[in-house]
Amino acid sequence: MNCVILVLIAFGSYGTIKDEMSPAFDKALYNILDLKTVTAQRMLDLETTKLSGTFNLYLEYLNNWNSVIETVVYEDQERYQKYMETLNVRLAGIDERADKSSPSYHILLAEIYGQAGLVNILFGDYFSGFLKIMKANKNVQLNIEKHPGYWRNHKLSGVLNVVLDQMSTLLKVVARVFNLRGDPLTGFEQLGQYLKDVADYPGLKMEALLYYSFALKVAKADERAYVLFKEHLVPDQSPVLALFLQANIMYFTGRNEEAMKMMTKYSDAVFEVPFVFKDYLYSKVKFNRLDSDTDIYLKRFLQNTKLKNYKREITNMLSLHYFMQGNITEYYHYKQMIEACPKAAAERDREADADQRRPYLPHLNLLKARYLVMGGYYMEVQNILTTINPDEFNQKAYLTEYDLIYAKVKYNTNLLPEALQFCEKAIANGKDCDEHYAAEAALLAGDISLKAGDRMEAARYFQMALMIKGQNDIFIELIEKKANNRLKGI
Repeated sequence: MNCVILVLIAFGSYGTIKDEMSPAFDKALYNILDLKTVTAQRMLDLETTKLSGTFNLYLEYLNNWNSVIETVVYEDQERYQKYMETLNVRLAGIDERADKSSPSYHILLAEIYGQAGLVNILFGDYFSGFLKIMKANKNVQLNIEKHPGYWRNHKLSGVLNVVLDQMSTLLKVVARVFNLRGDPLTGFEQLGQYLKDVADYPGLKMEALLYYSFALKVAKADERAYVLFKEHLVPDQSPVLALFLQANIMYFTGRNEEAMKMMTKYSDAVFEVPFVFKDYLYSKVKFNRLDSDTDIYLKRFLQNTKLKNYKREITNMLSLHYFMQGNITEYYHYKQMIEACPKAAAERDREADADQRRPYLPHLNLLKARYLVMGGYYMEVQNILTTINPDEFNQKAYLTEYDLIYAKVKYNTNLLPEALQFCEKAIANGKDCDEHYAAEAALLAGDISLKAGDRMEAARYFQMALMIKGQNDIFIELIEKKANNRLKGI
């Protein structure tokens, strides 16, 4: 097969989940996702002892998964190097001892390569990560060709179908050299099928939710991810990583108070590993509430994290926090500190860089309204906007954002005709500006049209969003990705 298209055609009959998944393995997997990695390792060591030297590839997979979680949450370079050394030993052992004719062989090997590739990327080794993900993709394809109906295929094949389709233009060019492309519709079907298949296994089900939500995040389909968690996750019966990801989705979909409530579900949990991302998300939720003590949690994350990602974002948030609190000295202090933070490829860090390059000061009340509307505090936003006289704006960007924020308030309070009017004003005022607000307004106008049932008008607005370039920065890049995904769905 010359062109790699990750599509499952058949759903045949191989070993059943019950045949391959012991309760002990499923419980160990659940503990890994609950950040109880010490407990999980004890369980895995016990299972190793029981096997009396018999090789079990899924046990190797779980051991790798546990090591991946520990490597990521400890954020330690030495631990990262040790993991990579252990990985090489593990892969050599798999090559020597595993049954290569088994339907689980290539797919579990693919899972291990995929997880290791993500670790490479998180620690800044992008080339090694890309190579491992290519190996993961190759092994998935081999398993689909040899064992097309095997139940384990659906999870990673589904994710890769989405991820390969959502790569940046540059990476897609590279991927085409290797005949790699994805099919997101098939990918989401596969992930849905896998979630149904493992519904009776708590560990597998939670893992399936994490993979599915990851694919939805990559596709910028946050609202679908929110619905997914709402349908399948019971907070009091779910591991920490699932609760954290659900809270993160709530934050991104303008449900700030729901996110805060969800985080209380694990606020008193006793972790067996450090988890600095708890402070990361908590500080961002408090930031959208404009809480005066937000700086405590932003600084705590900066002090405790060892990775370079998100430092520019959080430092920028500290700067804006102090601006909204009226402390101009600290605003400029942290604004200057952004340049001292390591460069990073994370989207949020790139947004901070774009924020930093703006040649004018933020408008105080517009800035407050921007983050309150992100948190879903529409009444508070409405109250702030009524205090603003747009005729007094000295920047066209202020006026464009003012109309965009009003459009968001109207849209989220189901006043669609009024929302569309404000979108049109934002587009007219800002289409020739060096900002992304007009493009975002066109994207929102498309969503409004879809909600009203007018698909042709929605497509027109999504095309318009693609034509407005602003400074062609990360904000425009993300809007273009969302617009293209919306057009695929029409």
